[in-house]
Amino acid sequence: MRVIVAVQPQSKSTRGLVHYIAHSKIDPTRESFGSRALFNERSDLINVEQANFSLKPGVSSNRPKNEDLMHLVISLRPDDFKRLGKDEKERRKSLREITRESMRNLEKTVGAESLDWAAAIHRNTDNPHVHIAISKHFLSLQKGKHEILKRIPTAAIPHYEIRGQEKVLVPGVLKETTVRKMDEIIARNPIKESARFEHDLTAEKMPEKTPLHRPIEQEVRKPKQQIHETIHIR
Repeated sequence: MRVIVAVQPQSKSTRGLVHYIAHSKIDPTRESFGSRALFNERSDLINVEQANFSLKPGVSSNRPKNEDLMHLVISLRPDDFKRLGKDEKERRKSLREITRESMRNLEKTVGAESLDWAAAIHRNTDNPHVHIAISKHFLSLQKGKHEILKRIPTAAIPHYEIRGQEKVLVPGVLKETTVRKMDEIIARNPIKESARFEHDLTAEKMPEKTPLHRPIEQEVRKPKQQIHETIHIR
């Protein structure tokens, strides 16, 4: 299972990071209309205006400035994404669940009472991924006052540590959370997945029903012919 967590450079979009996440680089051959729906901790569906309102630090503007936001991307392998559900709708639901769990653990790592964020799932590349805009402004649990997040903590993202005499790559809280939550979701209904697989095999092997008006002689020949053809294909 491979997961990539990356901090993106500050957005230069004149319309803001949230608009970029929701509307930029849409591939109509991969992404259906409305599939870029924004979501956050509380809702599965918010629009750009609602997301901007929740992320802006004050009341003087309609949206946060690009410098008020952090930009994270969590990317999955296509085959791992497929294991998150039986169809696209269920897989997206699972990825939203994973994102929320990751953000909660990021809050703990930062020491924040909560972090305001908005995200959207992108399917415009081979690797399904989620873009997350995070407000830098938060309430510190330890100090009880508002602070500004200057950077994503090293402990939250992949980084190297010296352990003993070795340089070790540490996955970080976000990647660890993503992988653990994916494992939980995949393990949730193993019987369902097995049953669905068996159903697919049965559907492939099931012979067509023979009409009642066919002579008995033809009914006997037909299975023999099918078996012969199957062996020939292999």
